[in-house]
Order: sequence, then structure tokens, then C-alpha cells
Amino acid sequence: MSEAHAWLKQSTSAAHQKVDAAFSRFALDDARSYRSFLIAQATALFPIEAWLGERAGAVLADWPERARAAALEADLARLEASAPAGAAFAASDDPAAIAGVLYVLEGSRIGGAILAKRVPDRLPKAYLASGCDAQSWRQVVSRLDDVIRDQGTRTASAEAALAVFARFEQAARSGAPAEDRAG
Repeated sequence: MSEAHAWLKQSTSAAHQKVDAAFSRFALDDARSYRSFLIAQATALFPIEAWLGERAGAVLADWPERARAAALEADLARLEASAPAGAAFAASDDPAAIAGVLYVLEGSRIGGAILAKRVPDRLPKAYLASGCDAQSWRQVVSRLDDVIRDQGTRTASAEAALAVFARFEQAARSGAPAEDRAG
């Protein structure tokens, strides 16, 4: 594990656990719950990817091929659903902050591939199945090392990553069934 990756992982571990716990409330093998899961994902992801659209190239040249909003929109359409417009996302335009955002989104692709195995074949799963292979992840980690080099860039990357985790946690909690919102 690279130094920058280790820093981000350690700095965001608690936030990552909160997001995992918030999304664990959704039953991915139940069409209604899975639909709510995807709506919550979209509520967070769409504004973040829109923000990255003009910035991510500074860190990952192949960002357009990595973006997953279109796959998520397709899955939602197959379920006759759409996501409400999420609040605009904002973070520093510093490459380290962009890298922090990308760290979370690219890491979620790895988790998505694992979650996709829990989704029955009768449900669309293009979004979750668009996992991150080892080579793609190594590229992300390499770029982290390129732009996160000192305390200032560490702070910028962690703050941006934490903002992304917070956005996903908030979307999961507001998208969970009412009986699950407590706690």
C-alpha cells in the first residue's frame, strides 16, 4: 500500500464504516429495496460526478471511461425510477482534493463489484458490476502518490474524501425505509 493510500484509508476509515453501515440497510435481493438503494446512490453520485467532469482529468486522464452515472441511470430506467436532483457538490479544485474524491469513487467500484454478486439476475446491475480491476486501481493509487506529497495535500485529499463519504451516508440515511432511519 502506498503512503498516500495508507494515509487516506486511515483518515477516512470511520466515515467509510458509517457509509457501509448506512447502505447495509438495503436488501439488494428485494426489487423495492434495491431500487431505493440505487436512488440513494444516484442522489450522491450524480452531483459528485458532475463536479468531477471538469476537474478529474487533472488527476486521471481516463476519467470519462471510469464515470458510472450513465450505468446508474440505465439501471434506474430499467426499474422505472429516477433520482431526485442532489445538491451540488463542491470541494477544492486542488489536484489533491480531486484525488481524494476519486479515491472514494474508485474504491466504491471495488465494493460495487462485490455487492453485484448479491443482486439477482432479474434486476439490473450495470452500475454495481462496473467494478475496478487491479490495474485501474493501481493507476489511482499511483496518482494519489503523485499529488499527495505533504501535510497540506494530505489535508486537502482527506477533507474532500470525507465530504464524499458524508454525501453518500446522508443519501443512504434519507433513502432508507422509514422504519430503518432511526440510529
